[in-house]
Amino acid sequence: MSDRITNKQVEGLFRTLAAKCGRRISTRYNDVGAWQLDHNSVYGGWNIEEIVTSTGGISHPLGESRRKNTEMWYTMQFALRTLDACQRGGNFRRSRPSRRR
Repeated sequence: MSDRITNKQVEGLFRTLAAKCGRRISTRYNDVGAWQLDHNSVYGGWNIEEIVTSTGGISHPLGESRRKNTEMWYTMQFALRTLDACQRGGNFRRSRPSRRR
């Protein structure tokens, strides 16, 4: 995509990813098992968090690095394409290295 990715687009794709993964979207800090999309522009952008304890402890299912809008968009797109491929039986297209003689 050459257009700018907006916060609303990231949030919409997050809802799609959470649904595809069978995860609820958190409505409170202690919603164990639910995911939440955290944004902090001072610390670098977006992060997906999974609430793992009733006291609000979290893990990061897509890694701990924060991502700017475009990077988060492509990370979630990659995750969705991977899930689709796995559901089709894991038929990933592999590029073969060229053989030199």
